[in-house]
Amino acid sequence: MPIDEIIQVALSVYDPSGTYSCYAGVVMTSLFSNTHSKINVTILHDDTLTDDNRRRFESTAGRWKQNINFVDVSDHIFRIAKDPDKVPPPLFEGGAV
Repeated sequence: MPIDEIIQVALSVYDPSGTYSCYAGVVMTSLFSNTHSKINVTILHDDTLTDDNRRRFESTAGRWKQNINFVDVSDHIFRIAKDPDKVPPPLFEGGAV
């Protein structure tokens, strides 16, 4: 892969307890520290992403001089189901495909 190619990465965060975001941060740090190319990370999130965790993501990306974008998908979730907690589980629940 050419060094000037931008790698696009999407992470999704649903974090009602406020503790899941740290795992996404670990993924970002690993990508940044093990890749020489520019990386553009897009965080797909709902209203469970706290301002503090958002700042942490921005700080991590900034420390590595990488790009980060945030896409709030809350409205899309409510279009899929009036009660997002009743959305059926994924087909491959609990494991890798």
